[in-house]
Parts: sequence; structure tokens; C-alpha cells
Amino acid sequence: MTETPLPVLVTMSVLLTAGVALWIWTLSRNRQQLPWRGNNQLAHWDIPVADFLLLFFLVVLFVFFGSQAAVYWSDASGLEEPATALRQAVVSGYTFHLGSIVVWILFGIYHPGIWPGRGLSWFNSSVAAIRSLLFAIPVILLVFLPWSALLEALGLSTAPQPLVGIFQEADEPGYLIALAFLAVVVAPINEELLFRGGIFRFLKSRFPTSLAMIVSSVLFALLHLNWFSFLPLFTLGCFLSLVTLKTGSLKPAILMHALFNLNSVLAILASPAS
Repeated sequence: MTETPLPVLVTMSVLLTAGVALWIWTLSRNRQQLPWRGNNQLAHWDIPVADFLLLFFLVVLFVFFGSQAAVYWSDASGLEEPATALRQAVVSGYTFHLGSIVVWILFGIYHPGIWPGRGLSWFNSSVAAIRSLLFAIPVILLVFLPWSALLEALGLSTAPQPLVGIFQEADEPGYLIALAFLAVVVAPINEELLFRGGIFRFLKSRFPTSLAMIVSSVLFALLHLNWFSFLPLFTLGCFLSLVTLKTGSLKPAILMHALFNLNSVLAILASPAS
């Protein structure tokens, strides 16, 4: 079993302590500031069902053909492992996320209402993102420990996502920087557009908010194709939905997601490969 490096332990301890302190302060002083309290600021999305289905059909289409082209190009590059896996992870990741973002931009010309809450300032968005992340961290840890124990008891895999190993074994600075930028900048933008700006907002406009949050968070967690991270990512997805609901903007969710991924990337890079 690999020991957790001291810098990672210190960072997680500080974040956990800050999160617990925020929960205690909020519960004792101002419960109106709890993540699920407050007014709903997210505007109703009146996109027709046919347009919504068209949007996601185009996303899947762009992603499928782009990913196939990326795999073909990586396989034809003639590189040895692990260089091929590293290049394929970079190319496939950018193809998936950038292809999806391009669809959103193009579709926004046809349906401008696709962009929610652009009026919130980046400063206020940053404050909301940090606050929400501190609320989320203790809860994510609280569900992670019994979840990992349950998976072990059931004999299911507790291996992290394959991308973790790729990060740890990457020995080319260019690819490493590209992967980090993908994880911290590109992926949060695309995934928040898809899951909070798209699925959550669409479902919330037609069904109870709790159902919209659960469905979008389940799909968000399933996207990562890893049982070990499923429940923690589901929990993260719920908090991302809550901050979107309370602010009426995607900016806080994107920043919160980016900070969460940045912390994960730094922790992975600080940990030795197992």
C-alpha cells in the first residue's frame, strides 16, 4: 500500500478543517447560508424537447467521430507504450471536450438561451465556488470512506481511474502540461455545460429539482467509468447543482469543478506511482 505524501495530507487536512469549520459556523450562526437554502436563482429554460435532443445528438456525433479519429491517429503514430497511451489520452480527451464545446457554441447561435446566468461577476463566482467546495469536501470524504469499504466487501474494484496512472507515469513535460490543462480548464467547462447547464437545467424546468439533481449527478459520475469514484463524484455533482441553483450561473460551478480537479491533479503528481 502506498503511503500518502505529507504535503497531500497537510493540504487535505487544511481543506477538511476549513470545511468542517464552515459547516459548524453556518449551522450555528446563519442556516440560511446552507447549500440547499436560499432562493432559486436559476431561470427556467424553455428550450423545446426536440431542440434539446438535437443538441445532445450533435454532441454525441461530434464526440464519436472525433474520438475515433483520435484513436486512429494515435494507433498510426508508431509510438511504443506507454507513449501511445499517453498521446491517446491527451488527443482523445481534447477531442471529446473541445468537440462538445464547439457544438455548444454553434448551437448557441441557433438557440441563444443555451447560456445561463452570464451576469454574475467572476469575483462573486469565485467566492461562491470556494465556499461551495469547502462545504463539499467533508461530505465527499464522509461518503468516500464507507463507499470504498463497501466496494471491498463486495469484491469490486477499488482501483482509481486509468487517467491517474497515466498522470503518474507521464515523463514528457509537454504531455503532462497538456493533461493538466485538460483536467483543470477544458474538462470543467465542458462537463458543467453538459451536466449543469444542459441536463440539470432541462430536467429542473420540467421535473422536481431534487430529481433533476439526482439524475444529472448520476450521469456525471457514470461518465467517469469508475466505481471507486462514483459516489464521491455523485456527491460533487449534487453540490455543483446546488451552487448553480443558488447563483443562477454556471461560472461558480465551473470554477468549483476546476479547483476540485486542480487539487486532485496536484495530489496525484505528489504521490508516487504504485
